[in-house]
Amino acid sequence: MGTNDAYGGSNSSAWNDFRRAWADTDAPPAGSGTDALPADGIPHEPPTPPDVPPPGLDALGAALGAALLGGIPNTSVPTLASLLPRRHGHHASGGAGGGGATGTPGTPGRAGGRSGRHLQQQAARGGAAIGAATAYRQRDAAGLLRYGITLEELDALTPRMRCARLLDLVLGEAGHPDEAAVRKAAAQQVKKILSSDESPPSAVESVRDLIGEMTLQIGLVELRDQILANQTTGQDATRKERGLRQWIAAKIRALDLAKYGTVTPSDCHRAAHMMIRDALRLIAPRPA
Repeated sequence: MGTNDAYGGSNSSAWNDFRRAWADTDAPPAGSGTDALPADGIPHEPPTPPDVPPPGLDALGAALGAALLGGIPNTSVPTLASLLPRRHGHHASGGAGGGGATGTPGTPGRAGGRSGRHLQQQAARGGAAIGAATAYRQRDAAGLLRYGITLEELDALTPRMRCARLLDLVLGEAGHPDEAAVRKAAAQQVKKILSSDESPPSAVESVRDLIGEMTLQIGLVELRDQILANQTTGQDATRKERGLRQWIAAKIRALDLAKYGTVTPSDCHRAAHMMIRDALRLIAPRPA
């Protein structure tokens, strides 16, 4: 995926607090719902996250929220066009077989520049992927064209290739671990939207679930060195990860989704840009 494996994490006090909390947190016990893989062998967020966060993870979750919230600058909502990677050899009016998408480090929303994590822009990029998937699911040709994609382009592919192609066209190649984290979180939601036999979640619900998984995945980016160093056993690390996923999902269920109004496919990036800050305020500890 082009991820920079040499990335060593952020050396701020807040992120060091998160790493210490990870080391100090006991793994949830076996049988707590954090040790069994789903049928496809891939860990996903629980289908119905618990209303009450799993016990014993408050310090770890709060440290993650504080580290992420402290790194969010005040940024305006980016335009959809600024979030999309450049495409070569493609015209929006054409059909399948358009050119590939390439990201450019340092452009808005990308982590390749030198001005910080750009967390809201990263969330907006993930929201854009949800918007494109929703437009396709709704057979909204005009809405999908805003992402530079045509219905015919995706119709010509198998379901698995369709999901991968949409992510490639909207997110481009991941050139940084944060970008890989966003892509992984977005892929989870895009697959759900495109492949669900039943009615998929609403666009705003998909954005909420994206934010939750993105929060976890960026936390794991910061824990990479500890996990690779086997500071905890593989089984305990897996249980901590799944427990933290459930904890985050439960916390952000308190988000007032009505606040974001009617979220259309072309609005998903705006909703994600707003929601990441609101979600982290629920996760991070509040000053006394």
